Amino acid sequence: MVKAQVQIPDEFYHRAKGTAFAEVERRGVEYMASVHPREVDEAREFPVPGRCK
Repeated sequence: MVKAQVQIPDEFYHRAKGTAFAEVERRGVEYMASVHPREVDEAREFPVPGRCK
């Protein structure tokens, strides 16, 4: 499980607060993932961060 912090307008927050807010977020992410297919760039490499000093 991944925890994320998001910013949303106050109006939407108050409307969503009446329901299970985590469920609203989960369904939103599922919908966006289904509408916007994932584009994979196999050649792209992400740097691994070094140790913090």
